[in-house]
Amino acid sequence: MRRIVTLFILIFLSKPALWASSGSEEHSRDLPEEQKETIFIKMPMDRFDRDTRIPKELVGEIEKHYIKHFRVVHAESSLEDNEVRRQIPRRYLNVIVEFEKNGSYAIDQNIRLQTVQGSGVVDFKKYVSRGVGHFKLRVKVDREGADSHLSSSDVRVYFVGETRAKRIDGKIFGSGCNTWMEVSKWFRKTWSREGLDLYAKEERYLRVVGGTYYFVHFFEGVLYLSTLTFKDSRYPDSECPVSKT
Repeated sequence: MRRIVTLFILIFLSKPALWASSGSEEHSRDLPEEQKETIFIKMPMDRFDRDTRIPKELVGEIEKHYIKHFRVVHAESSLEDNEVRRQIPRRYLNVIVEFEKNGSYAIDQNIRLQTVQGSGVVDFKKYVSRGVGHFKLRVKVDREGADSHLSSSDVRVYFVGETRAKRIDGKIFGSGCNTWMEVSKWFRKTWSREGLDLYAKEERYLRVVGGTYYFVHFFEGVLYLSTLTFKDSRYPDSECPVSKT
């Protein structure tokens, strides 16, 4: 079991506007089914307003990959690794989360959320209204100042488990508490493309994705980072205890 240390991340207040494109929705109704574009309601994501718990070893992992990137971009530099670590320039990544109804009744509408200044929390309580059916969850990433979504191959994704594992119908759902792992391949092949089908029954969705994700991108000597947490405040007993170390 990997020990957790506390890392303080300063997040500034930001309140994106709530809006929906009703005109586009009307237009889409006139198109053949195969040509219709999915219409999403844009909503503000909750601000990440607590200390971010991040494994010390994960900090080292991210810094290791940054140093490799730095040596390529600044091949002429004579800085020692420790000096490079102290001077890492940081920027935000924008993470977009999409809930898609997928023909079921677990959620009431297609919703698009975006992190606020590099961090955000998705509380399923606000979006998953029923304990039956399923929905699709998709995640995309933008770099600040970029014209379009980043290629998923340019992003590293790490997961820290913050939801207790649960046995459902004889199977264990969830990775458990205080564990971390790289999930970049899964993000590239599934999550950022067609999305992940999640089932509402017995909080399967929470056990599968509950926890905090760290999205990491290196570009021109800059470390771009964002954190995204999935939780459901209706089920506090599912949350892992906060480590004191």
